[in-house]
Amino acid sequence: MSAPDREVTISRAMTLAAPHTDHLRESPRSTIRPSLATEPGYASVVGAGASATGLQLGGVLGEGGMGVVRVGTQRALHREVAVKALRDPLSARGDQDPTLPLLREAWVTGSLEHPNIAPVYDIYRDDAGLPLVILKKLEGDDWRALMHDPETVRARYDAEDLLEWNLRILLQVCNAVRFAHSRGIVHRDIKPDNVRIGTFGEVYLLDWGIAVSLRDDQTGRFVLARDVREMAGTPTYMAPEMLGGEGSRIDERTDVYLLGAVLYEILCGTPPHQGDTVQALLGSIVLSEPHFDPRAPRDLVRIVRRAMQPRQEERYGTAEAFQADVQAYLRHQAASRLVERANELRTELELAFGPRVDRATWAGQGLFSEARFAFQHALEIWPTNPEARAGLHALCVSMAEQELALGEPEAARRVLAELTDAPTELLDRVRAAIAERSERDAKLHALQADLDPRGGQQIRGALGVLTGTTWVLTPLVMHMLHFHGGRPVSPFVGVVAGLILTLILLALFMRFRDAAMRTRLNRSLVAGSLLGLLAVVLTNATALTGEVSMWAPLSECLVVWGGLSGVIAATVEPRLAWSAAAYFAGYLALAAVGREFVLLVTSAANLVLTLNVAALWRSPGSTP
Repeated sequence: MSAPDREVTISRAMTLAAPHTDHLRESPRSTIRPSLATEPGYASVVGAGASATGLQLGGVLGEGGMGVVRVGTQRALHREVAVKALRDPLSARGDQDPTLPLLREAWVTGSLEHPNIAPVYDIYRDDAGLPLVILKKLEGDDWRALMHDPETVRARYDAEDLLEWNLRILLQVCNAVRFAHSRGIVHRDIKPDNVRIGTFGEVYLLDWGIAVSLRDDQTGRFVLARDVREMAGTPTYMAPEMLGGEGSRIDERTDVYLLGAVLYEILCGTPPHQGDTVQALLGSIVLSEPHFDPRAPRDLVRIVRRAMQPRQEERYGTAEAFQADVQAYLRHQAASRLVERANELRTELELAFGPRVDRATWAGQGLFSEARFAFQHALEIWPTNPEARAGLHALCVSMAEQELALGEPEAARRVLAELTDAPTELLDRVRAAIAERSERDAKLHALQADLDPRGGQQIRGALGVLTGTTWVLTPLVMHMLHFHGGRPVSPFVGVVAGLILTLILLALFMRFRDAAMRTRLNRSLVAGSLLGLLAVVLTNATALTGEVSMWAPLSECLVVWGGLSGVIAATVEPRLAWSAAAYFAGYLALAAVGREFVLLVTSAANLVLTLNVAALWRSPGSTP
């Protein structure tokens, strides 16, 4: 608004306010009420109330304007009530009759049944025929007395955050205003003095005496907003359109302005309109440019500025929209507190990081889960909260780094999966670590499979029994032919027999190569068997010269086979120790029975080996 327009507007306001100059100068925080001129149709509107014979009046609870409120008791219900009557009954006989305004306030309030609006029970007539309005008797204090008293609020309502408590009271006032607007009623005098806070936290919006209706119900009970011409309301909270004049502009946005003015007082401690002179006060109303405490939260300042725009079309369109922004602020505050706590946990977690922590006893995982939950809950409350998003990102990145340091890349990957913008460099390191872990795990798995005695167990047992049977029978047949068949066994026969057994073993190996090579045990057994047979061939070959008895190399084969069995028992399969013992025992037995029995002893030792193999590797549930 330009300076000339401002001067013109303030000058016009001065003219409209001329009848109320004294009030503006002396009592700017009290309500200016419309004149009490009797209106046409007064008698038909007032009607006759019931007799007050069932009501017992008591002491005065309070006085204001032209009314007085007394305590009363409804005899039939034994219920204490508040009874509002004319303070001066004689005034009802003059030109400024307050009866109709008293009744109109009762009719307006009685039409608004809402938890945040004190109910009107009934209207009686006293002995002089004057109205008595029966109201709910309210306990507690006016909001103004509590708004900036943190000690009382804390003691009485267990509220640690005074600002939050005040904002939640304001939200309940908004509920009352929204309900009234839904019935077409504009309060016009919303201020902390007109809000009662009950002993148990109940909130009531009071004093509907200058309320107007936006709808004509054709009963004449309500003052219509379209007919308003006079200044009315409380100057220190007043919206510009409440100054009066032709062409009333009173509507729901007038109450929105007043809600913003109350929010201003919550933030700054005083009503928004101040002035050392009447002109300065009116100028504050017209311009509606409140000055804020620099400590006031920016979001709430923004809400006040919008609600208190001098032009109605620039304000919130409804009390609901104003209320929604206040609720959003409270949600944001709750989210901010969660973020603050989450950041504390994140700091504690990062202090607990280290490459040598014991995961079994490390408290870091619990700290991470708690911090992550706090950040996520903050984002549920306030999805666009930048601090929560940044905090969650930093938390997950630092936790992923720690998991990498602990050698847990999969855990790091799960942590980063919660982020849509995880650092590319960190993701690459995690993928590389996972690939390295997978390769290492594959090698370890292969080694475990190689060392697993169950691998190839059935085929090993079958081949062992088949091969062992030939080894049992071959020396036995050779012994029978030599001593009982008239066919002496020469070293050459021993060489040939060894080669034949070797070829048989090689043929079986080629047929079942995959199973034979599957595990370390299988490979050791095949290699040991081939070495043993090679020893048989070589030892028999040494006897071909005739310089050595053929029984000597055969005896030495027992030592070779015992040694091979012992090595396999010591390194791969301990239970083959029985076979090693049998070969060594056979070698020692030859000293007693003579070396010519070496073939029988060899057959017996081979039988022990065969039975040992059959017992070990033919068990149920073995792996082929």
